[in-house]
Amino acid sequence: MKKMLLLLPALVWLWSCGGAGKAHPPSTLTITSLNNQSLDARFTAGFTQKTGIAMQVIPTLESATDRLEQYRELLKEQSSTPDVLVLDVIWPGMLADDLVDLKPYLGNEMGVYFPELVKDGTVEGRLVAVPFVRDVGLLYYRSDLLREYGFSRPPRSWRELERMAARIQVGERRKGHANFWGYVWQGAPYEGLTCDALEWQASAGGGRIIENDGIVSVDNPRAAAAIQEAAHWVGTISPPGVVQFEEYDAWNVFRAGRAAFMRGWEWYYHASQAPGSLLRGKVGVTRIPGGGVLGGSMLGVSRFSRHKKEAIQLVRFLTGQKMERQRLLRREVLPTLPVLYREPAVQPGDSGLAALEHAVSYQVIARPSSIAGAKYGQVSRAYFLAVHSVLTHRQTAVRALAALQPKLTQIVGQTAK
Repeated sequence: MKKMLLLLPALVWLWSCGGAGKAHPPSTLTITSLNNQSLDARFTAGFTQKTGIAMQVIPTLESATDRLEQYRELLKEQSSTPDVLVLDVIWPGMLADDLVDLKPYLGNEMGVYFPELVKDGTVEGRLVAVPFVRDVGLLYYRSDLLREYGFSRPPRSWRELERMAARIQVGERRKGHANFWGYVWQGAPYEGLTCDALEWQASAGGGRIIENDGIVSVDNPRAAAAIQEAAHWVGTISPPGVVQFEEYDAWNVFRAGRAAFMRGWEWYYHASQAPGSLLRGKVGVTRIPGGGVLGGSMLGVSRFSRHKKEAIQLVRFLTGQKMERQRLLRREVLPTLPVLYREPAVQPGDSGLAALEHAVSYQVIARPSSIAGAKYGQVSRAYFLAVHSVLTHRQTAVRALAALQPKLTQIVGQTAK
């Protein structure tokens, strides 16, 4: 946070330089970078060639939490740049008041996207963000170790995963790999734990924290049993330090060959197959038992942009079928358009990628960000802190969820179920 506060003034100056009295030329648009990486130059060049509108890609801070604070600060300052913002799928509700309602311009085009993504971009009937990148929580596994230990397929339930992870862990440690673990995941108190815990809870039939009707449903026996079971993994099939693991912590253990299973996102697969990777040819991917949490990115237009018409044109261009097909063919991201999963021309020859695309075709679980709206950050924080208290054995899941229920009810302003 200290680093963010030091960088923020400079970034505000960069993004809004001259913003109060001098706008960018009408032929130039600004867009934030995607996950701190520039958009492919061929895409930006294609837009410029087609429209004559130049583009400037603006860097952002690395941490998602810090990027969200950047956005909030710039919108608070009513900066005229950036025109287009790349948003995490859970941010539209928190930033909706400062985003343009795209429904009058793009609403009729939303029927071709995955409905759950469109829902996350819709806040109180306003379409404030359009699907750009789809991601889903996935289960990665060492395919070579599954074969070695006599398993013909990956686990289909958490109980199967626990049994398989324990058997492989014992076997590998007998070989002398003392630091080998069965399963690594994201257990630190942050948004990643909300994703993991919601998958445990939903797979057990324990609800989704806040239901579609706005009712808080977290205090129930199935949710408590699922979270208590996960607490049992800590120190048995998962390292004690997993309660402080974020994405890269889990990935570093898995890519070093010290874990049989890992919960992760789509990009992990590409990293595992990179030249020089110890895991190349040894990794399989399948769905999370019960379904993975929905992730990804969306595009929104700042209501302070001085070139809203052109910005909407850019959003339509970047999220269109032509651009998504190109990105899929280059194996960059999974598409937000269901039709692309069925086109023979874009079916991957890589069997691992085929499995990945098959895995994300199963049920996905949306976090209650569109329902909670601007209060989602408070909801998620209360939830992951309660779950973390169970993982660290400071209280039982039953007690933690019983205390969480009225807290969440107060935050969202609904009557508890």
